[in-house]
Amino acid sequence: MDNQSGIRNPDDAKVIAERARSLGLSTTVGVIHDTRGELGTLNETERSILDALVALGGSTFDVATYNRFQKNLANGRPNEWHCGAGSRYLYICEDGLVHWCSQQRGHPGIPLEQYGAEDLRRQYHELKSCAPFCTVSCVHRVALLDRIRTQPIAALDEITPASASGAQSVRALRWMFVTGPYHDRFRAVAARLLGSK
Repeated sequence: MDNQSGIRNPDDAKVIAERARSLGLSTTVGVIHDTRGELGTLNETERSILDALVALGGSTFDVATYNRFQKNLANGRPNEWHCGAGSRYLYICEDGLVHWCSQQRGHPGIPLEQYGAEDLRRQYHELKSCAPFCTVSCVHRVALLDRIRTQPIAALDEITPASASGAQSVRALRWMFVTGPYHDRFRAVAARLLGSK
């Protein structure tokens, strides 16, 4: 949605999203990135359009609608997060090479058939210089899931919606899986339902 993207009418995004919602479709929003997957500061009009699109919202717990990281980007501020691209998230191009993401081709650029456990470990811990201004929402969503595992209270607080009903739902989840006396049992049931151990 920046001026350098070539979009003449950024408010078209709002018109399309509102129409899709009126038809019962779910929507997500993303800011347009440059060739490095990064973003410059949005102007006031573009920020207001982004805010309106995020406000259309979706399900409280739908990771696909988790776009709060974009608020910092829209204001030219970096995000502090750990990017697990190349490990927790893989982008495999048409040539069968593994890259961090669609915007960082060539990093690491290893053929999938040669990509192993050591590559996954190394790339997970690799600090990506593009991460602070990254707009690739798929990678952010995967990182959010990691944060829920490693820092559940902080992550749940981060995704708590402003609405009272949403906050109550998150408090219930926190009690079930983190702070409640039976959190281990709830976790075990969830792990069985999700097919993990």
